[in-house]
Amino acid sequence: MLAHSTERYADKAALSVKRDGRWIDLSYGALAGIVGEFGLGLVDLGLGRGDHVAILGDTRPEWTYAQMAVTTAGAVIVPIYPSSSPDECRWILENSEAKMLICENAAQVEKIEPFRRDLPLLERVITIEPVDHHSDTLAWEAIRRSDDATQLWSSTASVRPEDTFAIVYTSGTTGAPKGCVLSHRNIRATLDALEDHEPIRPGESTRAPALLTCGAVTCGDGLG
Repeated sequence: MLAHSTERYADKAALSVKRDGRWIDLSYGALAGIVGEFGLGLVDLGLGRGDHVAILGDTRPEWTYAQMAVTTAGAVIVPIYPSSSPDECRWILENSEAKMLICENAAQVEKIEPFRRDLPLLERVITIEPVDHHSDTLAWEAIRRSDDATQLWSSTASVRPEDTFAIVYTSGTTGAPKGCVLSHRNIRATLDALEDHEPIRPGESTRAPALLTCGAVTCGDGLG
């Protein structure tokens, strides 16, 4: 759906983010470029179709880019709420068998440092913001690739409706958090329901990031 939207709305605003008191637009074409570059970087690091990638951080545009890059590569996102405790982070990373973790900043990396060595399946930790004192983390900008994206788009084309899109964990109020498995078919059904209930037209703005597929402008910090 990202490729389809880019083809139809390449020059139109996809995301609008407030910086220093003013709104800055990112076009669908630019969005697809960022997603492609980051997706290629993840594939170069060994991300494969069906692998699990956790995202730990606050709502921001890079959250959206990361989610779309992981999905485009045919992999599965595992969101971790930014206020989660170290123990909660450990449980989700271990239970979901995450292969990679995308952290927002040093504060989030610090949460996992005490037990990182105890997670043999967690191969890579990538940070959105630079984290100088953690030599074993990889910087977001450093892994972006602008090579031929054929391999990436072929991974996208191989995804089936019944394949897993995300594993979303509960708050754990009745015990350890439980992972809710959502398929691509689930997500598409949500988009269809939104369109049936209250269509959003091209050029209109909304805080719902799902509407990036219909030419609307998403306002705010990104996807939460």
